[in-house]
Amino acid sequence: MMRIGIVTNGYNGLNDELSEVFARASTITLIEVDIKTRNYKVIGILKNEAIDFSHGAGPILIKTLIDKEVDIVVGPKIGIGTQELIKEKKIKFLKFKPGTKVSEVISKILKNKQF
Repeated sequence: MMRIGIVTNGYNGLNDELSEVFARASTITLIEVDIKTRNYKVIGILKNEAIDFSHGAGPILIKTLIDKEVDIVVGPKIGIGTQELIKEKKIKFLKFKPGTKVSEVISKILKNKQF
């Protein structure tokens, strides 16, 4: 099994869209993928608690993703500090265009074997 955390705009699951911002995205959609069968499902949608912090939103969001045992993080462009933290924690970051549907993101990850 593999877990993917995608920064999103709301609570629409697979129909939601990738946020335009990373650390201050409204929600994080969590997807669990069975690597062998390539089946996947939404296992949770979290309110991003980091959105309300004036500083340090990136590390707070990464801590949330670590706590949820995420293997891959999907988002738009991220800052250097957040990039380094993701790399340090051995989480893979995949950049996608804001507005891309969650279902499309997952399909592309599976098609391109980006895990």
